[in-house]
Amino acid sequence: MLAARPVAAQRPASESSADTTDVVKRSWVVLPSLFYTPRTKIGGGGSVRFFPERLRSGRPSVIEASVIYTQRRQTIISLSPDIFFDGDRRRVFGSMLYFNFPDRFYGIGNDQPLRASESYTSRVVSGLVGGEQEVLPGFRVGLTAWVRRERLSDLEPEGVLAGGTLPGSEGNWVVGPGAYVRWDTRDDLFYPSRGAYARLSWMYFDPAFGGDFQFSRAGVDLRRFWSLGWDQILAVQLQGLAVAGGAPFQLYPEVGGSELLRGYAQGRYKDRLVLALQAEYRLWVYGPVGFALFGSAADVQPAVRHLLSDPFILSGGAGLRFLMNEQGVNFRVDYAWGRDGGALYISVGEAF
Repeated sequence: MLAARPVAAQRPASESSADTTDVVKRSWVVLPSLFYTPRTKIGGGGSVRFFPERLRSGRPSVIEASVIYTQRRQTIISLSPDIFFDGDRRRVFGSMLYFNFPDRFYGIGNDQPLRASESYTSRVVSGLVGGEQEVLPGFRVGLTAWVRRERLSDLEPEGVLAGGTLPGSEGNWVVGPGAYVRWDTRDDLFYPSRGAYARLSWMYFDPAFGGDFQFSRAGVDLRRFWSLGWDQILAVQLQGLAVAGGAPFQLYPEVGGSELLRGYAQGRYKDRLVLALQAEYRLWVYGPVGFALFGSAADVQPAVRHLLSDPFILSGGAGLRFLMNEQGVNFRVDYAWGRDGGALYISVGEAF
């Protein structure tokens, strides 16, 4: 029999905590970080997490500040509060972000050759605020507002971006509100073994709010987890994203990276509509050491009527998991293969 994974039992994500006067005092935690992706190469930095006072049975509120720097001279600075009230039934969250990010543009559509990609540098300042209310056990509704300013530099002289014809290639300034609904019955936030998660979201951007572009952006994220016994888990995710209107190319849905369609660079394929499916088999081999097999398929198209008209973009791979703490946070090492070859990912936390 396989050794049981040493993780403390957690309250289901859908369960509100009972009232109590037992209070956990505020605390500080400093966490270093180290990761590797094809987009960043080796990256590292650290974060400071401040935990305000809370009821012991409630989900912990946190205010996190982090700084990241990568081998490709990419800098990311962020501040993210996530505060819970009223026995976790109410939540206020946000993020303030700055990044200076040398990157690559791979074109629009699902048939762009890798050799046609071009380099550029993106500088972004953005802020997001939101609030969430539980209306039924496991079911929550939320409102958000997002402001984002981006400038591009270091464009290739003969590239598509330098031509200025692609929306957003001369920079973008977007402002807009949004709303979402979320249903969550997972038994664990970091490493679920059973339950489901569903999120439907929508945002609208308009010059009337102060931005330069008018468009909307909608998404659906569906996940299901099954416990197969003997420390085995099957996880499946279906994700769809779409934009309508004159969106800048930077906010087109995309696939690739360490979370969705592993095996391809972040943003390798993007267009006005993306539909992606991925599945992962997870097995704890012995104690804190685990193993995973995964596969993905995606369709990237300019409109709904074109869906399923081209072969799927496929990828697959395998990885190792190392348990980091009793809360179920894992150190993840994945290797995946796709049309462009193989890609290595080293990070903290599951892909989904």
